[in-house]
Amino acid sequence: MTLEEFETAVSSLLNSVCAMTLATSVDGRPWAADVYFAATGYEFVFFSSLASRHSLNLVANPFCAATMHPSAASWQEIKGLQMAGTAEFVTGVEATMHAFSVYFAKFPFARDLMSNPLEMTQKALNVRAHRSRVN
Repeated sequence: MTLEEFETAVSSLLNSVCAMTLATSVDGRPWAADVYFAATGYEFVFFSSLASRHSLNLVANPFCAATMHPSAASWQEIKGLQMAGTAEFVTGVEATMHAFSVYFAKFPFARDLMSNPLEMTQKALNVRAHRSRVN
Protein backbone atom coordinates (compact mmCIF):
# COMPACT_ATOMS: atom_id res chain seq x y z
CA MET A 1 0.00 0.00 0.00
CA THR A 2 1.39 3.39 -0.97
CA LEU A 3 1.37 6.36 1.41
CA GLU A 4 -1.37 7.99 -0.67
CA GLU A 5 -3.50 4.83 -0.54
CA PHE A 6 -2.93 4.60 3.21
CA GLU A 7 -3.95 8.23 3.81
CA THR A 8 -7.05 7.76 1.64
CA ALA A 9 -8.03 4.63 3.60
CA VAL A 10 -7.46 6.37 6.94
CA SER A 11 -9.49 9.42 5.89
CA SER A 12 -12.32 7.20 4.69
CA LEU A 13 -12.33 5.27 7.96
CA LEU A 14 -12.25 8.43 10.11
CA ASN A 15 -15.20 9.87 8.20
CA SER A 16 -17.30 6.69 8.25
CA VAL A 17 -16.84 5.47 11.82
CA CYS A 18 -18.74 7.26 14.60
CA ALA A 19 -17.11 5.92 17.75
CA MET A 20 -13.64 5.15 18.99
CA THR A 21 -12.70 3.08 22.00
CA LEU A 22 -10.59 5.29 24.23
CA ALA A 23 -8.27 3.56 26.69
CA THR A 24 -6.98 5.39 29.74
CA SER A 25 -5.07 4.33 32.82
CA VAL A 26 -4.36 5.60 36.31
CA ASP A 27 -2.17 3.82 38.87
CA GLY A 28 -1.88 0.82 36.58
CA ARG A 29 -5.65 0.38 36.39
CA PRO A 30 -6.83 0.43 32.75
CA TRP A 31 -10.21 1.66 31.55
CA ALA A 32 -11.81 1.71 28.09
CA ALA A 33 -14.83 3.70 26.95
CA ASP A 34 -16.49 4.24 23.60
CA VAL A 35 -16.86 7.90 22.64
CA TYR A 36 -18.22 9.58 19.53
CA PHE A 37 -15.40 11.47 17.81
CA ALA A 38 -14.73 13.79 14.91
CA ALA A 39 -11.35 13.99 13.24
CA THR A 40 -9.56 17.12 12.25
CA GLY A 41 -6.43 15.83 10.55
CA TYR A 42 -4.92 13.40 13.03
CA GLU A 43 -6.52 15.04 16.04
CA PHE A 44 -9.72 13.61 17.43
CA VAL A 45 -12.38 15.72 19.14
CA PHE A 46 -14.79 14.14 21.60
CA PHE A 47 -17.10 15.48 24.29
CA SER A 48 -17.42 13.83 27.68
CA SER A 49 -18.75 14.51 31.12
CA LEU A 50 -16.15 15.88 33.49
CA ALA A 51 -17.27 13.21 35.96
CA SER A 52 -16.77 10.28 33.56
CA ARG A 53 -14.06 7.84 34.54
CA HIS A 54 -12.09 8.41 31.33
CA SER A 55 -12.15 12.21 31.80
CA LEU A 56 -10.97 11.86 35.40
CA ASN A 57 -8.26 9.45 34.27
CA LEU A 58 -7.07 11.87 31.57
CA VAL A 59 -6.74 14.66 34.14
CA ALA A 60 -4.46 12.42 36.20
CA ASN A 61 -2.66 10.87 33.21
CA PRO A 62 -3.04 12.37 29.70
CA PHE A 63 -1.51 9.32 27.98
CA CYS A 64 -4.12 7.22 26.20
CA ALA A 65 -4.71 4.82 23.36
CA ALA A 66 -7.60 4.46 20.95
CA THR A 67 -8.93 2.10 18.37
CA MET A 68 -11.61 2.59 15.75
CA HIS A 69 -13.07 0.21 13.22
CA PRO A 70 -16.27 -0.40 11.28
CA SER A 71 -18.46 -3.37 12.14
CA ALA A 72 -17.17 -6.70 10.90
CA ALA A 73 -19.01 -9.98 10.51
CA SER A 74 -15.84 -12.10 10.68
CA TRP A 75 -12.26 -11.74 11.83
CA GLN A 76 -11.10 -11.59 8.19
CA GLU A 77 -13.06 -8.34 7.75
CA ILE A 78 -11.57 -6.52 10.75
CA LYS A 79 -9.79 -3.38 9.58
CA GLY A 80 -9.17 -0.36 11.70
CA LEU A 81 -6.74 1.97 13.39
CA GLN A 82 -4.94 1.60 16.66
CA MET A 83 -3.00 4.51 18.08
CA ALA A 84 -1.41 5.95 21.18
CA GLY A 85 -1.06 9.59 22.17
CA THR A 86 -2.25 12.15 24.67
CA ALA A 87 -5.55 13.85 25.35
CA GLU A 88 -6.36 17.17 26.95
CA PHE A 89 -9.26 19.52 27.48
CA VAL A 90 -9.78 21.96 24.66
CA THR A 91 -9.16 25.47 25.99
CA GLY A 92 -9.67 28.92 24.55
CA VAL A 93 -12.60 30.34 22.65
CA GLU A 94 -11.24 29.72 19.13
CA ALA A 95 -10.19 26.14 19.85
CA THR A 96 -13.52 25.39 21.55
CA MET A 97 -15.49 26.85 18.64
CA HIS A 98 -13.38 24.79 16.23
CA ALA A 99 -14.07 21.64 18.28
CA PHE A 100 -17.83 22.29 18.16
CA SER A 101 -17.66 23.06 14.43
CA VAL A 102 -15.82 19.82 13.59
CA TYR A 103 -18.09 17.77 15.85
CA PHE A 104 -21.34 19.30 14.54
CA ALA A 105 -20.19 18.78 10.93
CA LYS A 106 -19.93 15.04 11.58
CA PHE A 107 -22.88 14.78 13.98
CA PRO A 108 -25.58 17.32 13.03
CA PHE A 109 -27.94 15.78 15.62
CA ALA A 110 -25.59 17.04 18.37
CA ARG A 111 -26.48 20.63 17.43
CA ASP A 112 -30.16 19.80 18.08
CA LEU A 113 -29.25 18.62 21.58
CA MET A 114 -28.12 22.17 22.28
CA SER A 115 -31.11 23.98 20.75
CA ASN A 116 -32.45 25.07 24.16
CA PRO A 117 -30.00 27.76 25.47
CA LEU A 118 -30.82 27.19 29.16
CA GLU A 119 -30.50 23.42 28.83
CA MET A 120 -27.30 23.84 26.82
CA THR A 121 -25.77 26.04 29.53
CA GLN A 122 -26.62 23.50 32.21
CA LYS A 123 -25.16 20.65 30.15
CA ALA A 124 -22.08 22.65 29.19
CA LEU A 125 -21.15 23.01 32.83
CA ASN A 126 -20.79 19.23 33.03
CA VAL A 127 -19.29 18.44 29.62
CA ARG A 128 -15.97 19.48 28.09
CA ALA A 129 -14.42 19.07 24.68
CA HIS A 130 -11.30 16.92 24.64
CA ARG A 131 -8.65 16.68 21.95
CA SER A 132 -6.55 13.58 21.46
CA ARG A 133 -3.34 13.64 19.43
CA VAL A 134 -1.44 10.72 18.01
CA ASN A 135 2.16 10.70 19.21
